[in-house]
Amino acid sequence: MVHYRPNSLALTRVGLAVTKKVANLAVHRNYMRRVLREISRQAAQIPVSMDLVIQVRKKFGRNEFDQVKTELLMQLKKIQARQSVG
Repeated sequence: MVHYRPNSLALTRVGLAVTKKVANLAVHRNYMRRVLREISRQAAQIPVSMDLVIQVRKKFGRNEFDQVKTELLMQLKKIQARQSVG
């Protein structure tokens, strides 16, 4: 799930939320944060002047990387479409 809000800065800030409810071990939570941070860094679809909070709801591992990347990019495209309309 991605929460977003416009900001008055000329840059985009990204926050990541991976709770113990999703993954008990810190190793797994940190892995998910690293993956999401790298995907958001590579994503060209991130709108400028936005605050984004990416909240993980389901644990994922190495074999689901492509699916996670696809879902996150799809969410970012939806956000960008909403911002360009409104």
